Amino acid sequence: MTERLPEGTKRSLLDLLVREEQTAENLAGRLDVSATAVRQHLATLAGLGLVERRKAETRGGRPAFLYRLSELGRRAYPKRHDLLAKQLIDTLIAREGVDWTLEVVREAARAVAGEAVERAVEARDPEARWRAAMEWLEEELSWEAQLEELPEERRVILHQCPFRAVSLEHPEVCGAFLATLLELLTGYGPFVHEPVGDGVRCCALVAQRPRVEPPAKGAAQLQDRARATGSSAP
Repeated sequence: MTERLPEGTKRSLLDLLVREEQTAENLAGRLDVSATAVRQHLATLAGLGLVERRKAETRGGRPAFLYRLSELGRRAYPKRHDLLAKQLIDTLIAREGVDWTLEVVREAARAVAGEAVERAVEARDPEARWRAAMEWLEEELSWEAQLEELPEERRVILHQCPFRAVSLEHPEVCGAFLATLLELLTGYGPFVHEPVGDGVRCCALVAQRPRVEPPAKGAAQLQDRARATGSSAP
């Protein structure tokens, strides 16, 4: 299954289904294409997990189905959670200061890392762990990242920042969250956050060497390991 939206007629079908359930015939009329073609597109979208259907109440004749977006389909549409995140960060900084806000952000990153380890990122081989972490981050954060993997260095270049509104005004906050998260998930670190902001790339996160210890199991162990490296809140 995917959380990426397709293009063309399939995207047009999804856009129509955002608002309401519809039959293939109704969709065909809206798009001025054949109902057969629409059903083929809908079958593909259902196979991707983006669309689901249910039987409509009819009076005899051929059974009719109502199509709608699945939960996965709704999640795939672009969202601006970063606007809310920016307002929260602005409020925290105004009330408590930058240093305190950075510690809160790192604590949030440790909590997210704990959930990821318990769910998906438990590989003990360093390379397998790196790949599993990158796949998890791509799925959960929907970032567009270019990975440069050298023997003694890992570089993650973000083209689509999941916290764009925050990163534009508070790059140090975005960096604290992503660096902490990457260190705990990948076993590499410490990561250095390098803002770029050239209109194509948002930032880069660079780690010089892999850690030697195996991945921790769960949020509590991750927090203990973060405290040992000096990145935990007091």
